[in-house]
Amino acid sequence: DVVLGAVPLSHAHGLGNALLAALRAGASLIVRPRFLRRQVLELLAREHVTVFPAVPFMLRMLAATDRRRHIDLAALRLCISAGAPLPPEVCTAFRARFGIAVRQLYGLTEAGSVACDLAPEPEVDPATVGRPLGNVIVTIEDERGRPLPAGARGEIVVRSPAAAGGPATPLRTRDLGWLDAAGRLSVSGRTSLF
Repeated sequence: DVVLGAVPLSHAHGLGNALLAALRAGASLIVRPRFLRRQVLELLAREHVTVFPAVPFMLRMLAATDRRRHIDLAALRLCISAGAPLPPEVCTAFRARFGIAVRQLYGLTEAGSVACDLAPEPEVDPATVGRPLGNVIVTIEDERGRPLPAGARGEIVVRSPAAAGGPATPLRTRDLGWLDAAGRLSVSGRTSLF
């Protein structure tokens, strides 16, 4: 694999999903000190980048850059958006332009990566950040800490070995969302409870 690190390494997404992921996988890593959309598009094509961690702003800019010019990103097999909610229109524009589904990842500095949409390509859904990863447990709870049923909106609570206090300590994220019947997480905003 060839990973393009365009998200700053001071950001958890850049550090964990570009630098550390490349080291763990034995992949090549190309680091961009700044996001310049034309240079990033050229790098993606020229270096046959296969993994591209990005943020929604980058994806919006890339989908709108040099539209008349064909840019071959056929080598790109994994494009992951994190750091902010991915607007569906950005996901649609990127897929229409480059033929690649953008997958969302939800994580926290305090807990690392929590959930990612790892569905097969045709089933990638821009409305969800996917299922919890590995041994991470996600529940949706009300303001009193009571678990809510599938489909009910409430606070996202994470239990993870990577979180402070370990998996036995619930991490109240202050993020709002819901789990669907298949266990996929959707993030809808922030709570004002605190």
